[in-house]
Amino acid sequence: MLSGHHSIRRVGLCDEGSGEPVVLLHGSGSSRLQWRRLVERLRDRHRVLAVDLYGYGDTGFPDVTGGFTLDQEIRLVEDVTARVCGQFHLVGHSYGGAVGIEFAMKHPDRVRSVFVHEPVLFHTLKLAGCSSEWEEIVKLCKGIRDLYIRGSPGAAAKVLVNYWGGRGSWLNMSDRAREQTKGTLKKVILEFDALLRLTRPLCDYRAWSIPVTVSCGGIGPRPARRVAELLGEIWGYGSLVLLKEAGHMAPLTHPGLFGFRVDAHLRHHPISPPFPRCPR
Repeated sequence: MLSGHHSIRRVGLCDEGSGEPVVLLHGSGSSRLQWRRLVERLRDRHRVLAVDLYGYGDTGFPDVTGGFTLDQEIRLVEDVTARVCGQFHLVGHSYGGAVGIEFAMKHPDRVRSVFVHEPVLFHTLKLAGCSSEWEEIVKLCKGIRDLYIRGSPGAAAKVLVNYWGGRGSWLNMSDRAREQTKGTLKKVILEFDALLRLTRPLCDYRAWSIPVTVSCGGIGPRPARRVAELLGEIWGYGSLVLLKEAGHMAPLTHPGLFGFRVDAHLRHHPISPPFPRCPR
C-alpha cells in the first residue's frame, strides 16, 4: 500500500518484478486486479506497477469539491511514479488509456513509451467532426446519469456493462460482480463528465513525440474504436494495431492476445539500465 496525497489516505498498488518499469492504468469500473494476467506475463523481465485509480480497489474517492478533472487522476499517477527513478512505460485501457496519454503529454521526459487500448478521449470525436459517434457517447453518459440520479443503479450498471461488453454481458456476471459495478457508478459518471469536458486541440496530439501503440478492437462500440482510429491517423503508420476478434474489453476477454501485443511493443522500445528504485 502506498501512502497518497491529494485528499486520499491510501493508493492501491501492485509493485512486482524487476527490470524496465511498466505502469498499468485500468479502465472504468475496474481496478488493478484487471491486470493479473499481464502482470504474470511481464514481471520476469519488468518491474510492473499496477495502480488503483481514484474510487477503485484500495484507493479512496476523489475530492470533488471543485468538480472532478483528469488533472486529479494525473496527480495520483505522479505520486505512484515518484517511486520510479528514470523513465518508464505506460500501458492503459479505456479510461486508463486516456489518463495515460494525458499524463505523457504533461511528462514526456519521464515516459519511454505508451501502449493504450481504445483510450476514451471522446472530445477528439467532436473536434474531428465525428458527430454520430460523439452524440452516441453523450447519449450514453446522460442515460446512465439519469438512471443513477433516479435511484436505479442496477439499471444504470446494466446499460453500462452491456454497452461496453456486448448484449448479455450483464446476465453473465455474478451477483457479486454486479454489486461491485453498481458501487463504481458514481466515479464512472465523474469520469464521463471529465472526459466530455476536455478541450485539448488535435494539434497537441500531432506534436506528440513518444513511441506509441494504440490497439483497437474489431468489434464493439464505435465511439471508442473511432477515437483509436483518429489517434492512429494522427500518429502515423504503425501506431495503430487491430485486434480483429476482440472488442473494447480486450485486456480482459483476450488477455493472451493483448499481452502478446504489449510484450512486442515493450521489446521494441527498450529502456537502458540501470533501473533504480526511488526511496519513499
